[in-house]
Amino acid sequence: PYEDQKPTVLLFVGVNGSGKTTTIGKLIHIIPKNKKILVVACDTFRAAAVEQLKEWIIKQSVDFHQGTLDQDPASVAYSACLKIKDKEYDYIVIDTAGRLSNNTNLLNQLVKIKSVIKKTIDENYIKTVLVLDGTNGSNMVNQVDIFSQSMNVSGLIITKIDGTAKGGALISIAKKYEIPIHFVGLGEKADDLYKFNAKNFARSILGIED
Repeated sequence: PYEDQKPTVLLFVGVNGSGKTTTIGKLIHIIPKNKKILVVACDTFRAAAVEQLKEWIIKQSVDFHQGTLDQDPASVAYSACLKIKDKEYDYIVIDTAGRLSNNTNLLNQLVKIKSVIKKTIDENYIKTVLVLDGTNGSNMVNQVDIFSQSMNVSGLIITKIDGTAKGGALISIAKKYEIPIHFVGLGEKADDLYKFNAKNFARSILGIED
């Protein structure tokens, strides 16, 4: 989902427990080291969420921006975007609170976050990345449907594909929505995030060994 534009905003969204924060940590690990990154903690509902994000990025050379507990997430995002006027960032990576896909108020909050970002950054450079839990099966289709209705989803990252979770629902998602799958998470380590390979995924679904 990241491109050679300055800056590209990666807005991470998804339901509770999908693995957004962990995925952000993994993605930063594989972004080229010569890229300047600002990570923004917009989950202001849980102090633990901010600390978890810090743990993932503490050993990496990135800048970090956070608000206060219970602060309007949109205001946190906006103040972060103002920082780019002083520093030339390649990527602004935004973590958001987990949403229940049927919670209209929380989904509207995501729309608000994206709206304030557009005040300082061209919409073409804002990428909404939906993180899906591969163990959720067909429920992933419902999540893509709900989030797509609220905002333009640019790409998908599927987590927890390791073990028995093969994410067969991805076939339905790919056919119906034509949203690119950028990465899959295959474990808990920092380097366990891989570019999605459709051929390898199909072989996994069919149980075909190399």
